[in-house]
Amino acid sequence: MDTLRIEGNWNIIKGKLKKQYAALTDNDLVYVEGKEDELIGRIQRALGRTRDAVISLIDDATRSSDRVENPVTPDRDIEGSEDDLDETTRQRRPVDQKR
Repeated sequence: MDTLRIEGNWNIIKGKLKKQYAALTDNDLVYVEGKEDELIGRIQRALGRTRDAVISLIDDATRSSDRVENPVTPDRDIEGSEDDLDETTRQRRPVDQKR
């Protein structure tokens, strides 16, 4: 793995990296498109990791940020009105129990 593809919201990815690796500073995580090698080098110096290890941890943070930004919820994209909600649980009623 010798290339880095940063996808998604860099601010979310940066926050995850800072939370996981306290040694990283905002300056270490400045991302400029086209200068990914400089970013990797700064993270390598801060963490003492290899290039491949740094790319892997960024890829992992990118994948986990995708799961957070696009959560799958049971009632996502379901059409309905307030009448379709159960009064006690405020959750959608099954289709066969709608009024």
